[in-house]
Amino acid sequence: MDNLEWTKTAKHVDNASLDVGFVISDSFYYGADNDFTPEEWESSRTRITQPELPKFGDFVLGEDVGDAGELLKYYRDVLILAKEHNKQIENRSYYFWIRPLIYKRDEFAITFPWYDTYEEIRRFLESVEEDKEGQVFWDRDQCWELTAHARNGRLYIREWDPDYEEVHVSVSLDFASLRSQIEPTRNRIDNILTQLRAALGKDYW
Repeated sequence: MDNLEWTKTAKHVDNASLDVGFVISDSFYYGADNDFTPEEWESSRTRITQPELPKFGDFVLGEDVGDAGELLKYYRDVLILAKEHNKQIENRSYYFWIRPLIYKRDEFAITFPWYDTYEEIRRFLESVEEDKEGQVFWDRDQCWELTAHARNGRLYIREWDPDYEEVHVSVSLDFASLRSQIEPTRNRIDNILTQLRAALGKDYW
């Protein structure tokens, strides 16, 4: 899938964090579902109640959630707005997107821009959970590719645009440290989603 030449210049980073991010939108789009203009996309909006939680870019990190009450305010408002504007929530699943994140604040963030669901998160976590050498994970979508390769206790990860050969992140991480965060991350997200599903009566994630 690649020749691993890129690993030679990957940035060595210690103390990277693994988490799951809840994508939080600041407004609800209530306009036409098809054939809308850019202007309509921007103007046909109303504000969504925001969770009173720290933000990391467009995300609320799982480690900052604790009790899911603040997230519930956001998701309940999304459902209320969908009903008020006669919109099928199934066509607006982007208000419930969640993604794996690997990051170190002010240094880098791997954000998996084509991942939206818990199933995709789980597949990634299971891939990197085993202590092994060689190709650990690979995936590709429109103008995006992520590869993870383990060697000598390091996990080399590159997130880039292969079509335009634009590298977004290329890092070398402590593989054992990253793996040690998988079970706590999984337990944390399972607990949060259990609370959300129980409160809303449906699994949107």
